Amino acid sequence: MKAKTTLLIIVGISTLLAPPLSGQLVTETSTEIIIEEPTVIQGVSCKEFADIYENGVLESCRLSRIDTLSGQQLPAETVVHFRSDGTIDWCFLPENTMIQAVLCRGDGYGGWQTAFHSNGQLSLAWLPEDQLIQGVPCKTATFFTEAFGGGAGVHFHSNGRLARCKLAEDFIVEGIAFKKGDQLRFTEEGQLDHDPTK
Repeated sequence: MKAKTTLLIIVGISTLLAPPLSGQLVTETSTEIIIEEPTVIQGVSCKEFADIYENGVLESCRLSRIDTLSGQQLPAETVVHFRSDGTIDWCFLPENTMIQAVLCRGDGYGGWQTAFHSNGQLSLAWLPEDQLIQGVPCKTATFFTEAFGGGAGVHFHSNGRLARCKLAEDFIVEGIAFKKGDQLRFTEEGQLDHDPTK
């Protein structure tokens, strides 16, 4: 369980710059700031709360407005999480949102998590509907597919190419016929990955 120190900060139009709250980061992990009015923390428009890493870098907060982070435009109310180097790690979208030509499922905090590689490319997305992604028919994510169907997360390599998805329909790739519901895996070069250990 992550230990946190909670501080009540009343902020208005001010901007918090790194390292924020110098000398007050008293835990080994992060400090939580309670924000009473929307403010900008290290270039990120935050509201309600913000977690700050021990090194002074913003760890997470809820966006107070539409914001562009690591090249991604994210809607207001998105809960974003950053790595300790400041790159976006994952987020909970408040609504279905198009990111890098993929419609990502959003049901608010604690719902379906969208993840990113350190270079800003999508790493993991959950689909609100069946979608054709890079020519592959990928299946929507539902509670049933996660609990009983082996998972329907859509995974991407750091170069942006599709790495894995569950098929939404029968599909032929590289001359091989696959059935609806099969998991397809691809290499970083976009070829079918035949390695059974992955």
